[in-house]
Amino acid sequence: MTVVELGFPELLPLQTPDQPPVQAPLEHHLRRRTVLFASILIAALVAALCVDQILRSGYFTIEQVRVDTVLQRVDQGLIERSTWRNIKGNYLTADLGGIEQALENLPGVYQAVIRRVWPQTLAVSVTETGAMAQFAPLGKSGTARDHEFINL
Repeated sequence: MTVVELGFPELLPLQTPDQPPVQAPLEHHLRRRTVLFASILIAALVAALCVDQILRSGYFTIEQVRVDTVLQRVDQGLIERSTWRNIKGNYLTADLGGIEQALENLPGVYQAVIRRVWPQTLAVSVTETGAMAQFAPLGKSGTARDHEFINL
């Protein structure tokens, strides 16, 4: 009995070693590229949403401002209040440079350095000025009207 008599189809190899490989149709390549592009786009969108949720949520709030230096000329309460008033954002997004600049504009403060202390604290180190002057311009009546302190 032969194969033809039983009704089995004849099995032929798809390609022989001396033939070049068969190319996939163009539609298959386009479909693969579309799926790859869509998956990359979805992954980027999910990552952006996760980062946005972390940065703008209430998870990383600043709960404490700690003054690390012993102050002799400047009131510690003034430093703390000024720091709290200038905090914009949370632990991850607070502009420490802006807070330092606001503290350095206070009378008696020469330099301010702020650092983050995990998980919810800002540590403030202040260098006080050695000398300070009080500037009081005279009004029309010859009396001082506004007092302004100047760091020397």
